[in-house]
Amino acid sequence: MFDFIRYRKWFYLLSLAVVAVSLIGLFAWGLNWGIDFQGGSSIYVEYEAEPPALSELRTELKRLDLGEVEVRTAGERGVMIQLTEQLDDDLRNKILDRLGQAGQLVEGSYEFEIISAMVSRELADKTQQAVLVSILVILIYVSWAFIKINRPVPSWQYGLTALLALIFDVIVMLGVFIFLGHFIGLEINVPIITALLIVFGYSINDSVVVFDRIRENLLKGVGRDYPETVNYALNQSLGRAFKTSLTTIIVLLFLLFFGGATLYFFALALIIGIISGTYSSLFIASPLLVDLYQRRLKDKG
Repeated sequence: MFDFIRYRKWFYLLSLAVVAVSLIGLFAWGLNWGIDFQGGSSIYVEYEAEPPALSELRTELKRLDLGEVEVRTAGERGVMIQLTEQLDDDLRNKILDRLGQAGQLVEGSYEFEIISAMVSRELADKTQQAVLVSILVILIYVSWAFIKINRPVPSWQYGLTALLALIFDVIVMLGVFIFLGHFIGLEINVPIITALLIVFGYSINDSVVVFDRIRENLLKGVGRDYPETVNYALNQSLGRAFKTSLTTIIVLLFLLFFGGATLYFFALALIIGIISGTYSSLFIASPLLVDLYQRRLKDKG
């Protein structure tokens, strides 16, 4: 049986190091928001044959002096271009002309979308509200769910440690995408934020599963003291957590490699979040309960 509680401080140090690297990236480079959140335009075109190399398309578009432009494949023959400028008819025709220089476009396959800065700000505000409300509801739910085991630690501390684990998962995910945004120009868009919200639920589910084991062990009197009870629960949950995460990641790997460019980073975000969520539920949330318990004993003594 692995002693999670004995080695918990080493895992705390590892977690703090990961958080520190993510925060350094955040303060140094910030988040690279896509047009969904800062406004701009997008163009979808389809080629009759295999699309030209993305580097070739970027070279063609650079001649128009468009500023920041993202070019990516979409499906087998489609190409999506996103830029921060608002499109007018003249600019749209120039872009189509440049894209046509690189290969034969399918006539009538063009799709254009313009997102105003006002709409982007509204979307950003709603996203922020969704995240904050989700965190609040999670804290209330976990505290209520474990109200029957208000000893030896108060039920709200289960909610607190689950929330701290969740914050760790969010920072890890954002940290990865901060570095990807800086080095390869990846933009934070709606699919990535959607993946982030999905990870909220996954992370909390993992923590609650372990907490349920702790509750069962407390009611059965398993373990000589609270730290030993928690350690038993973690070892009982280890196999289930590993198998569940592994099977989910296998499905997401198929989505990652065969789902096309549109779903690539959505699947990547979920994989990162699931790995982080499994780690945080085992090595952060439950061990922190032991530290809170020991601090409470020290205060009483």
